[in-house]
Amino acid sequence: MKNNPSLKKYDAGDMGDAHNLAKDDLWWMVTALQHVTKEIKSLAEAAQANGAKGVYFDSLLTHLSMYEYLAQERYDSHEKFSEEYFAEWQKDKESLNIKVVA
Repeated sequence: MKNNPSLKKYDAGDMGDAHNLAKDDLWWMVTALQHVTKEIKSLAEAAQANGAKGVYFDSLLTHLSMYEYLAQERYDSHEKFSEEYFAEWQKDKESLNIKVVA
């Protein structure tokens, strides 16, 4: 196989970084969805106190719950992959006797 400069090489540390970034982004998403859900519930309570029917908010809350579930599941997956890749990277460094200061 010839040396092809267009083929990039990635190690487990790079993959761990990518999954860690995705995990952090998804945590922000989960937090935002939880905040919006809390605010919608407060709005629904206030509307009901003024005679509106709570059923108008049920579909919105259901969808927010679904999105929160999906974001949490993806967060968990990226967290798992991040930990696995960083463990692999650590083993690779140890096998090469490279010391990296964190």
